[in-house]
Amino acid sequence: MPTRRDRTRTAVVGIVLLAVFFAMLDLSVVNVALPTIRTELSTTYSGMQWIANSYTLAFASVLLMGGIIVDRISHRSALFMSLAIFTVGALLCAVASNLALLLFGRLTQGFGAAILVPCSLALIFSMFSDIRERAKVVGAWSAINAIAVTVGPMTGGALVTWLSWRSVFALNIPIGVIAISLVLLLLPKVQTRRTQRNVSPLGLLLAAASSFLFAFAVTRGSEKEWTSPAVVLPLILAVVSTSTFVVHNMRTLSPVLPRELLAKPVFRKCLIVVSCAGFSFSSALFLVPVQFQMLRDFSPVNAGLALTPTAVTMGIASLLTRRVNDKFGNHRPIIYGLYSGAVGLLTLSLIPKEFAYVYLVPSLILLGLSMGLTLPTANNLGLSCLSSESSGIGSGILEASQQFGLVFGIAILGAVQATATLRGDQTFVTDLALLLGAALALLCALSLTSGLRNLATFAH
Repeated sequence: MPTRRDRTRTAVVGIVLLAVFFAMLDLSVVNVALPTIRTELSTTYSGMQWIANSYTLAFASVLLMGGIIVDRISHRSALFMSLAIFTVGALLCAVASNLALLLFGRLTQGFGAAILVPCSLALIFSMFSDIRERAKVVGAWSAINAIAVTVGPMTGGALVTWLSWRSVFALNIPIGVIAISLVLLLLPKVQTRRTQRNVSPLGLLLAAASSFLFAFAVTRGSEKEWTSPAVVLPLILAVVSTSTFVVHNMRTLSPVLPRELLAKPVFRKCLIVVSCAGFSFSSALFLVPVQFQMLRDFSPVNAGLALTPTAVTMGIASLLTRRVNDKFGNHRPIIYGLYSGAVGLLTLSLIPKEFAYVYLVPSLILLGLSMGLTLPTANNLGLSCLSSESSGIGSGILEASQQFGLVFGIAILGAVQATATLRGDQTFVTDLALLLGAALALLCALSLTSGLRNLATFAH
C-alpha cells in the first residue's frame, strides 16, 4: 500500500511533469499561429521568425545559467521562481498589442523555462535514489518533453481557429497559477539543498552572448543581404565570443561546463546527438506547419492536426524506449532513430505539393519514430553519466545542446525560406531546407555508427 511519502512524491512528480509539458509545448505551440499573428500585428516574415525564435533563444541561452541556479538554491525556490517568471511572460504575450511587447513576453517565458527544465530533472534525481525507479521517471520526463513539442502545432491550431492567437499564451496562465500553489503546498516536504559550485560570471556571459549573436545574425540575414554589416558584424562577434568562451572554460578554475563531464566520451556523443536532432527536427516543427498553410492552403487547425501521425508515433515510441533499450541497448535506438528521421525528411522534400496529404503520412510517421527513439534514449544515456551533485548543470547542458540545435535550425531554415519567399521560389527552398535537416541527421547517424562498439560497451 502506498505510503504518505509515496503519494507526496507522486503528486510532486505530477506537478513537475505538467509544468515541463507546458514549458516544452511553448517551443512549438505558436508556430501554427504565426501567419495569423503576422496579419493582426502587421509584422514581417522576419517578425514571425523572431516570435518563434525569441522563446527558444532565451531558453537555450539561459539554460546553463538555469542549471547552475538549480545547483545553488533549494528546489522549492527554483521551481517557484521559474513558474512565476514563466506565467508572467505568458500574461504579457496574451495582452500584447504590438510585436515588441509580444517578443518581450516570449523572452520572459524562455527565461522561466530555462530554470524550470533543469530544476525538474534535478528534483527527480533527489527524490528517486533507486536506479530503476529513477529511470522510469526520467523516461516519462523525456516522453513528456518529446510529446509536448510535437502536439504544440495541433494545440495551437485548435486555439487559433476556435478562439484567437492570444489564447495560445493565455492557456499557460491558469496552469502556472495552479502549479505555483501546489509547489508551495507540497514541495517543502521533499525539498533539498544542492551542492554549491563556483562558476565564472564571465563564462556565463560569453555562453549566452555566443548563442544570441549567432541566431540574431542568421535571422537578420532574412531581411538584408548576407554581406550586410548588420549580418556580418554579429557573426564575427559570435565567432569571437565562442572562441573566447572555449579558451576561458578550459583555463578558468570555475568553468561553466564542468571539464570532468566533457571528458566523458558518452556524454559528448549524447550532446552531439541531441544538438543535431534538434536542428534536424526544427525543419519539421517550424517549416511543415507554415508550409501546409502557405503552400497547401490548410487552416491553422488543419495544419496542426496534420502532424498527428508524428505526435502519436512519437508518444508510443517514447513510452516504449525503456523496453527497447533493455533489449537492444542504447546505441541502436539512437542510430536507427536518426536514420528514420533522415528518410522522413528526405521523402517529405521529394513529394510534390500537388499530391494529397495521405502521401505525406508515412514520412510524418518516420519523423515521430525518429524523435521518439532518439531524444529520450540520448537524454537517458547522457543523464546516466551524471552524479546527483551535477544533475542540475548536466541536465542544463543536455537541454541547452538540444535547444541550440533547435533555435539555430529555426533561424537558419527560416532565413533561407524567407529569402526564397522574397524571390518567389518558396517551394524549392522549403524542400532544400528539409534536405538540409535530413543530411545532418544522416551524417550524425553515420558518425555514431563508426563508434558503435564503444557506445554499445557502455550501454551494457
